[in-house]
Amino acid sequence: MRLAVAATCVALAGGCNAVFGLAGLSYEPTGAGPASSASTGAGGSACQQHPPIPEGWTGPMVLFVGGSAPPACGAAWTQFADGGTAPSFAPDGCVCYCGKPVGYMCLTATKTTYFEKTGCDVNTNFFDAAPDGTCTTTTIVGIHSVLAKPTVPAGGMCSASQGALAPAGWKAFARVCAAPSGACPLPAAPSGFPQAKCVSKSGATPAECPAEFPVANVIYRGISDTRACADCTCDAPTGVNCQTQIGIFTDMACGSPAGTVPADGNCHDIGGADVVSQRIFIDPIAGSGSCQAHGGTVASGAVTATEPLTVCCTK
Repeated sequence: MRLAVAATCVALAGGCNAVFGLAGLSYEPTGAGPASSASTGAGGSACQQHPPIPEGWTGPMVLFVGGSAPPACGAAWTQFADGGTAPSFAPDGCVCYCGKPVGYMCLTATKTTYFEKTGCDVNTNFFDAAPDGTCTTTTIVGIHSVLAKPTVPAGGMCSASQGALAPAGWKAFARVCAAPSGACPLPAAPSGFPQAKCVSKSGATPAECPAEFPVANVIYRGISDTRACADCTCDAPTGVNCQTQIGIFTDMACGSPAGTVPADGNCHDIGGADVVSQRIFIDPIAGSGSCQAHGGTVASGAVTATEPLTVCCTK
């Protein structure tokens, strides 16, 4: 150490000598002056808490690497770098979805077969029910069962949509804090930073860690995400239920109903009616049917870590 005198000093080659007998002496730690700084940069450090900073490296630094959010640098230290050790991302964000079928038409003719006996036994005759719902004459006497084929929907589509790729993050978080410029002695390391004596250099050069700082860490300060999803498409609708019924009538103008029969391809018994006319009734079931989705993969791009920083520590 040296004595700083609040009086006249005689300049010598070794520094400043006190003129004894004068008042106002004060203590100044060795290395606190401009020629012996503990701040970031090359040229070494005279502070005994930290090894000298090698040429080409920056320090003193403290380092945090962990799976949780990094702690704060505190009031006495400066946040120098934030990032992580490697990118982390979900691979399945491009999933494709198809909405419910819309725009289909239930306008195909329905073939209706009439039978003399129950259980659809002894075929009497068949007629096509007009797809536009107009009245069709039949004139069949003594019908006891009916079988009507389902109406087949035509056309339609499903709208395609796609999930979004979640932003990439870090597998492990990292933070580097720098000591205040010119601080000697150094302030206490901030809480939560187990590697408290470190130096850093831009780039991924762990093999170049100085001998005094043998523990190498490479962190990255940025992420480049160039992924893009393949387009989503939907097949034509299937499974749409047109919910068709055949109305049977005992007059030629479809005015005197004798009942209705579902057009579902199954046999339905009726009570011995004389069927003179028929008419189709269509009431599509909203939300029925579906479309097969295609696509939903990452078509191009990748996730890479950028802006490497090598941090070497004593332990």
